[in-house]
Amino acid sequence: MATDRGNLVRLGQFIRRRRSELGLTQSQLGRRIGYYQERISALERGSYGLPSLNAMAELADALECEIIDLLEASGFVSRALTGWETVRPFAASATVDPVE
Repeated sequence: MATDRGNLVRLGQFIRRRRSELGLTQSQLGRRIGYYQERISALERGSYGLPSLNAMAELADALECEIIDLLEASGFVSRALTGWETVRPFAASATVDPVE
């Protein structure tokens, strides 16, 4: 599946903002998840590509946020007042009912 460059940039901006809020350097964040500083830099620039779901979960833990925050930043889901609306990989009109 092709990933929109704008989504990668938005994901990178989220990672950079959250890392800064935690007072972490790129190297410190990288050490939390076993990445080199250069890979964190590429992620933040939106030039690395979309991380795997496992990598997203590790990033969420390292950034002390929910994985849904990263998925939303990368354009895969959007929050709605009544539940979750899928944006990808299904058709934009598809919806998923929240788990109760």
